[in-house]
Amino acid sequence: MLQRHITGLAIAVAVATVLGTGDSALAGPTDAQKCTAKQLLASGNAAKCLFKAGAKAAQIGDAPSGDALDACQNKLSSAFAKAETAAGGDCPGGGDAASVGIEIQGCVQRVEGALSGTRFVDNGDGTVTDNATGILWEKKTATGGCLHCMDVDRSWNEAMTTFIGRVNGLDDASALGGRRNWGLPTIEELLTIFDCSSLPCSPVDPLVGPGVPSLILHALSGTYDPDAACARALNTLTGNVDCLTDLDALAGASRARVRNNAY
Repeated sequence: MLQRHITGLAIAVAVATVLGTGDSALAGPTDAQKCTAKQLLASGNAAKCLFKAGAKAAQIGDAPSGDALDACQNKLSSAFAKAETAAGGDCPGGGDAASVGIEIQGCVQRVEGALSGTRFVDNGDGTVTDNATGILWEKKTATGGCLHCMDVDRSWNEAMTTFIGRVNGLDDASALGGRRNWGLPTIEELLTIFDCSSLPCSPVDPLVGPGVPSLILHALSGTYDPDAACARALNTLTGNVDCLTDLDALAGASRARVRNNAY
């Protein structure tokens, strides 16, 4: 009899333990979890909307219209807003539909580029997407001393502060391409857009900038060597990687170009 009571008690404790550990599962998803799920679903629908717009445009050899892209973004924004309202402000992602929409468009554009066999795509907003690397490049213009002009000499410190600050803007609306995490590329990234098989090096495609190597000379990177107190730069005349101080950078006609990880 005692053994039976002990066995029954053990079973009761085991059942209570299982029920106790399953309280959160039995309670169902939280408002925050529901909001995340709804926003993920909305993101998938936005991607589907963009792919449909791209497929329609591809049949006539064109790009999706601005109205078609805006319609997809508006649906995404509306769905995000509804999810946030239903969650009562308890949505963990912050509901930044604009930045999420940019990421989705970037992914869709990369797939479209891969299917079309096109490597570089001019996004029409001062940026160029490289479908081979997934890097979003600042599109350079030739001359004129402007923010994105290729004829402006910049020291490494100036490029890393004032120049990048202006490109990133004060908000998404004033930032280049609506993105705010622009930075100088590494040497390895620079070499994906320069062909140094014959000298001087030249841009692999005119979309990424003017093909005038004599105006480039040093393509400044974001890699700094604290021991040598110099920045690394691709010398487009020799194909070598030079180590430039700020003074050398200005004297060596350095050109700063920013890049963004698009995907």
